[in-house]
Amino acid sequence: SGGGLTLSGGEPFMQPEMAMALLQASHEAGIHTAVETCLHVPWKYIAPSLPYIDLFLADLKHVADAPFKQWTDGNAARVLDNLKKLAAAGKKIIIRVPLIQGFNADETSVKAITDFAADELHVGEIHFLPYHTLGINKYHLLNLPYDAPEKPLDAPELLDFAQQYACQKGLTATLRG
Repeated sequence: SGGGLTLSGGEPFMQPEMAMALLQASHEAGIHTAVETCLHVPWKYIAPSLPYIDLFLADLKHVADAPFKQWTDGNAARVLDNLKKLAAAGKKIIIRVPLIQGFNADETSVKAITDFAADELHVGEIHFLPYHTLGINKYHLLNLPYDAPEKPLDAPELLDFAQQYACQKGLTATLRG
């Protein structure tokens, strides 16, 4: 692939100055740059780095505010607005959807997320990531409650639906990214 730099997290834009410094230096050295982000930060943290980012790997967990708030304690509108701003700026975006039972692992949610990605963002690619439980042990080691499902997503029919629906909308769909 030629390599590159991908900032991931936590959330890279929670340290906007450091993120921009790394991205700018890499970009100016001719190194491909990408950021894996949930985009749940103020736009002013993202905007200064835009000229130095070749690709956004953007998590999109839900497009409806109520379930987004319930599961993440965040604001879906902020994420959606930031995605629209990235699209308007002509940035390359790959949407990554963690499919979680009881939250968004259903056809209605998959359709809404895919419709937003295709119709409003005009992205070319979407990744559907079935929920896994690899983080449970961290919570136990830190004596923190684990409120997410304790079993990985086992829904091959939903993954088939997601892939077929995304293809109908003109997107390249990747399962298990």
